[in-house]
Amino acid sequence: MGLSKTVDKRPHYPCSGLMNLTFVLSLVVLFWNDHYWKGVGPEWITGKLSDVVILVVAPLTLQAILEVLLSIFRFNWGPNRKVLIFSCVLMGLIMALINIWEPASWCYLWGLGTLQWPFRAAFSLITDGELIAVRSVQLTVDPTDIWTIPSIGIPLYKGWGRTTSK
Repeated sequence: MGLSKTVDKRPHYPCSGLMNLTFVLSLVVLFWNDHYWKGVGPEWITGKLSDVVILVVAPLTLQAILEVLLSIFRFNWGPNRKVLIFSCVLMGLIMALINIWEPASWCYLWGLGTLQWPFRAAFSLITDGELIAVRSVQLTVDPTDIWTIPSIGIPLYKGWGRTTSK
């Protein structure tokens, strides 16, 4: 049968999986939580909330990136279930590993810091006239964060209707 009884019949293009209310609301919650609620609310709630919304946003974002890359290289990029499932499984695995294995935590800290550096450096050049160095991001390692992994079902459910079983 499948996760969704209906298939989304709208025309699709690379990244169209990001054009849904769940994704947009998750981004808003992630922004508000990380910039306003953390430090005000109970840490265990704001931490778990971040993990849940990241597990919604990250797989759909990875799926969109893969779709763009496939379309650039002229592959049949059409939204397919293998890419969606791969994105969800990979993000769930990353969430588990960074919370239970120290080398994965280190790679996350510096990998994400490196990915953020061009944006932080540009902002620093514009505002302060200085080029900042790459720095790691903050991470609170909490093995109980693996309890949030079932929320990976949200992007799987949201993305299923726009995919085909190719």
